[in-house]
Amino acid sequence: MMQNEIVKLGIVLLIITSIAGGLLAFSNTVTADLIVEAEEAASSGPEVAMAVVPGSAKFVNIEEGLVEEIKSENDKFIDGKKAVDENGNTVGYGIRTLSTVAGYGGDMELFVGISPDGEVVGTKVLSMAETPGLGTNVQNQEFKDQYLGKTTDMNIEVVKSGVSEDNQIQAVAGATFSSNSYTSAVNNALSIFEEYIK
Repeated sequence: MMQNEIVKLGIVLLIITSIAGGLLAFSNTVTADLIVEAEEAASSGPEVAMAVVPGSAKFVNIEEGLVEEIKSENDKFIDGKKAVDENGNTVGYGIRTLSTVAGYGGDMELFVGISPDGEVVGTKVLSMAETPGLGTNVQNQEFKDQYLGKTTDMNIEVVKSGVSEDNQIQAVAGATFSSNSYTSAVNNALSIFEEYIK
């Protein structure tokens, strides 16, 4: 008698877990595309496009074959987008890349805005794990503005103080690793633009 009760309980539990598993699989299928769309909007939607390439209305995809070619030759490259205005005119490009030099907390992920003639017009951090209040200060406008106008024919260098050359930017105080990491991502984006997009 007791053994029959255990078998019945086991069957009931099996039925309940099967139904729960089926419902979870169904809800995952239904929401997977929505999650992908939300992540895409958060990382490269209109707000990001406007922040990275001033004067743009949105990002549009560049040729998929070109994206795959760059990925095969540059393991830090994530994606490339064309920035267009309200009329569909190209006003720049957004190069999404990881840093090539690790920061204090590892790689940073940036979107770097580049004008059609090869000048940095904006940068935006998409992810980082830097020390709050130190390394995270690379997101401050004063630091980011140093990159504006830097061009593809430069290799941007970080100095601790006394910027004396056009290709130099001043590190965030106490965050040289983070500054170097950020700069390496910008340099990578500029070289990608120069080699594949310009």
